[in-house]
Amino acid sequence: MITEEYAGFAQGGPVKCRQCHLNSDDTSDSFENPVLQQHFRNLEALALDLMEPEQAVDLTLPKVEAMNRRLGSLVDEFKELVYPPDYNPMGKVTKRKQGDEGSGSKRPKVELSEEELKAHIVRGTLGKLTVATLKEACRAYGLKCGLKKQELLDALTKHFQQD
Repeated sequence: MITEEYAGFAQGGPVKCRQCHLNSDDTSDSFENPVLQQHFRNLEALALDLMEPEQAVDLTLPKVEAMNRRLGSLVDEFKELVYPPDYNPMGKVTKRKQGDEGSGSKRPKVELSEEELKAHIVRGTLGKLTVATLKEACRAYGLKCGLKKQELLDALTKHFQQD
């Protein structure tokens, strides 16, 4: 019987199991390549004039029947505990729809209010803002200006001094 504590282990269990398998002493030389083995059997059949070559046993495949006999219903209990009830492994994966946030640039847009911009101008700290923030402020107020930081500062200063 599988309990809830094993369900928590099940989330990380396959990773640990793979790590143990990777650290084992088994090398790839201990397993025969089934395609090559079948090729050698075919060559042997040609050389000996046999009608049909004998089939090579693939030792790389898992022994599913033996595992099913050993585990019995534990696999079903495990699936019930780990996977949600409506989980369908053969079903199509639904793609997530991108929202408005994901379609734009990856940087968050920082919008400054009019009061904050006026406070920066009065304190003389408008130059501490980044070029991207200044460009966004110019776009928000419909100001046409260049790409240099000083041009952006001048345009914003003139705009708010006229008010």
